[in-house]
Amino acid sequence: LDHMTDGVALFDADLRIELGNERHRSLLGLPETLVRPGTAIEDMFHYAAERGDFGPGDPAEIVARAMEIARGPTPNSHERSRRDGSVLEIRGNATAGGGLVRTYTDITARKRTEEALRDSEERYALAMRGANDGHFDWNVAAGSSYLSERAKELMGLTGRSGDLGAEVLETRIHPEDYDLYRDALVDHLRGEAPNFHCEIRMRQQDDSYRWCLVRGLGQRDPAGWAFRVT
Repeated sequence: LDHMTDGVALFDADLRIELGNERHRSLLGLPETLVRPGTAIEDMFHYAAERGDFGPGDPAEIVARAMEIARGPTPNSHERSRRDGSVLEIRGNATAGGGLVRTYTDITARKRTEEALRDSEERYALAMRGANDGHFDWNVAAGSSYLSERAKELMGLTGRSGDLGAEVLETRIHPEDYDLYRDALVDHLRGEAPNFHCEIRMRQQDDSYRWCLVRGLGQRDPAGWAFRVT
């Protein structure tokens, strides 16, 4: 148990600890006196609540909610953001004898990565809105495409949802510009052109046409063929 990266603790039917590994104590930042066999889980909750590990609020109310979760008969999982900025994922399962086993996993790195990804996506979305450009992501192998709302607007597809295949997008191109579009695309897919780049007219919902500059860059497999274009 002490070589596990997760914390583990077993509680009896009275929710008093029977055993726990060192990782359980260190993740929760508990003193030795609170992890000795026979210590009530409620005392651990009070210690953490008074220290601020549960966030703001009345410690008594916080402990009452924590005890309600601990006494629950069904498996449960929740996250706890501690005062030091770390985040724990806590899972609880009732044992056959009416007790409880809990596991504790430090997910701080994962949460920070998720937060950084959200920030990056928000910055990208803001930049795209500021540039007034549309964005597309075409899975060449599957023949499906993702279009941002601005891209749909530029291509006369406002209101369309779900994956839009390449054949749907190509129906919006002016017939006189289709060969130009296909030649530029094929050259890039084959690796003969470093970028996909063309100026074409796109049919709008009122059947008028709008000139659009279309640019893309493919991701390539080991053979050099583009399997995805954005």
